[in-house]
Amino acid sequence: MKYFLMAVIFLISIISFFLFQRMSIYPFKCIAFSEYHLLRKGSGIIFNVSQDLRFYNEKIGFFNISGVVEDDKGGRYILDRKINLTRGKRIDNDTVEYNFGNIDKGEIDDTSEELYEILISEFTSSKESLQLDLINPGENVWVIGTSTSFVMTCYAY
Repeated sequence: MKYFLMAVIFLISIISFFLFQRMSIYPFKCIAFSEYHLLRKGSGIIFNVSQDLRFYNEKIGFFNISGVVEDDKGGRYILDRKINLTRGKRIDNDTVEYNFGNIDKGEIDDTSEELYEILISEFTSSKESLQLDLINPGENVWVIGTSTSFVMTCYAY
């Protein structure tokens, strides 16, 4: 009886370990192509962008956004930004948070800071950090969300 009880406790410990451990998502590499139709102050803005989201580990990564921005006045601009992500941490099993490090603006980027801020405000209300929900509904497919909305669906590679 004593050995049976020890075996049951051992089995419960093993099952608990596998059920409650945090699944590792690192390294995480996910790419998406999105079109955002946004309104600000009565003006329409269209962002046709590719988004490359990478977390090298729990602490560092980057978010690259590149593509074309069009405003309703006929303006057409190139967007090419790399947001370096630092001091990352897991909030829970499917939520991560990273602080913004340097934001590198590509040489061809001629998008104003005002237009860039309109897009980035869809991802975060803070200019200091990015908190994302990572939901995996199927193999290699991820839905990326924020506290207010789902902002992109991407393919992990």
